[in-house]
Amino acid sequence: SEDEENKKSKFRRSIITSKPLKRGDVLTEDDLVYKRPGTGIPPNEYGFVVGRKLNRDLDADVVIDKADFE
Repeated sequence: SEDEENKKSKFRRSIITSKPLKRGDVLTEDDLVYKRPGTGIPPNEYGFVVGRKLNRDLDADVVIDKADFE
């Protein structure tokens, strides 16, 4: 149901920045944490994120999106 779908995103986790990052930084495991809500890239897709270069600056505690990469 629609209500269950809304609850799902609240309980799932997303990949979040652990510290401020600059455009051009190549992400490592140390740059990432996994927090709720699950509105971004899920933790099981960390392989997609690690080793990728950012196309913009990101503050700490920001949900990482696939559009943030070159």
